[in-house]
Formats: sequence, C-alpha cells, structure tokens
Amino acid sequence: MQGVVDGAENNFPSYESTRHFEAASFYSLTQHVMAPEVLVASGATWAKLSIGERQVLQAAANHSVPVMRANWDARVEIARRRIAAAGVNIVEDFDKSAFAKAMAPVWERFVTSPQMVSLVDQITQSQPPRSAGGSQSE
Repeated sequence: MQGVVDGAENNFPSYESTRHFEAASFYSLTQHVMAPEVLVASGATWAKLSIGERQVLQAAANHSVPVMRANWDARVEIARRRIAAAGVNIVEDFDKSAFAKAMAPVWERFVTSPQMVSLVDQITQSQPPRSAGGSQSE
C-alpha cells in the first residue's frame, strides 16, 4: 500500500467528464456542500441599461432557469449511469454524525450571534436538492 488517498469533491458530471472515476472508484453522496447556481450582473452595468433592456434581460434570465435545471438534471443522470456502468461504488447511505461531530468546534467558535444561530439553523434544517447528484458538490 502506498498510503495515498484518491479523492476529490465533484458533482456527477464533473467526476465523469474529467474521468476522475478511473482513479477514485468510490463516490460518496455526503451532501456536505450545497452550492447554489446563480446568475449575477454588475450593479454598475445594470444601472447603465435602459428599463427596456433590463426587462428583456430579466425575461431571458427567468426563461433560462427551468431550461438550465432540466439540462443539468439530464446531464447528472447521464453521468451517474456512466459512472455506475464503469463499476464505481456509489455510496448513498451512511452515518453523517461523524461530520456533524467534527463541525461542532467550528460552530462553537464562529457562530456567535443570534442572527448567525438562526442562519445555521436554517442551513442545517434544509433539504438537499431534488436530484441526488444535483448541483451540489459531493
């Protein structure tokens, strides 16, 4: 044994498209990160646009959200099937209490106000995205 750990933090599409699964054959759905996909614009640039231009861009952005989500979910499923077909062990059910225990000192040190406690409560009580390998990092 070489004492090397092959691991990374990726979603299904990244894990598959980079061929990372060839070196790291276990994929754990830890749900330790749920990163939002956001579309942003510079406030300075936005302010330079006319109301009509803003309306067109906002409508296009609103229209793109369900299209992007559907495309992403389809890509996740394709990648997941390819990974499984390659023999990767996808670990979905495990005890997350060790993660929570390791985080306790971090919460104690940095969660120092009622507002932060409220935010942490909202985060820890949230549910994962609707697709198992969605936009979160695994």
